[in-house]
Amino acid sequence: MVTEPLPKKGNYSLTIVASCSGVRSNATLSLKLVEKIPSRIIASLNTSSLEYGGTVELRGSVAPEPGRATTIHVYTLFSNNTRVGIGETSVDEHGRFSYSYYPSEVGTYNIVVEWPGTDLYLGSSTSILISVSRASTSVTLETNATETYVGKTILASGMLTTRDGKPVSNVNVTIAVRHEGLTFYYTATTDSAGFYAVPLRLAEGGYEVSAYALGSKYYAPSNSNTIGLEITKEPEPMITTSKALFLAAGLVLGTVFGIIVGRVRVKAGARVQT
Repeated sequence: MVTEPLPKKGNYSLTIVASCSGVRSNATLSLKLVEKIPSRIIASLNTSSLEYGGTVELRGSVAPEPGRATTIHVYTLFSNNTRVGIGETSVDEHGRFSYSYYPSEVGTYNIVVEWPGTDLYLGSSTSILISVSRASTSVTLETNATETYVGKTILASGMLTTRDGKPVSNVNVTIAVRHEGLTFYYTATTDSAGFYAVPLRLAEGGYEVSAYALGSKYYAPSNSNTIGLEITKEPEPMITTSKALFLAAGLVLGTVFGIIVGRVRVKAGARVQT
């Protein structure tokens, strides 16, 4: 063990001499003295391909074992050489580490793991390729009625969620209304709960209504089921307003006429008695 003074880094010839009872022997070794011991990182992901919103587990180790707890840093490195810090995690004295990563970007890029080293070991780094695709979605559609009258409002509404049921907010949903070869489009934006709603006022006829989620940078498009609507004219009542007014007027006139006739008859009877 060499303590003080420490030799400078470089290449040395180390001679070991041994003697016993007048017998002498020696051996010469080559020695390379470096400033710090090089290290390396072994790391892997539990999956190299996942959808946005999922979780990936990063595990690995540093060699040689650092002998004390340290910290490792995790970054994302994109194809344009943009480097973004994700976080950091601890490395135990045996060099083992793990980290849960929630991808915040869609695309194919590298996860970079860096260890700064210690006073004895040089730092090191490694990278792992990961592919993150847009999250699959599901859009539902329902209406408050499938048969109604002209002039009435039909509310078309539904939910936009991911495949595992999480609401998708701030994404446009298009309502397609088809009638006799023509298609009309209405657009709504999902709220924080993934809900959307569109009021429809349609003319007389038969319609087919469906919803289509346009998707976004992070969410894939999806289609809903199709609902049939039947819009008819509201039947006229047996007695319309005009007929009711006419009958009321006739009743009033009839009553007045009856009163007048009754009075005339009473007067005529009085004259006969006279």
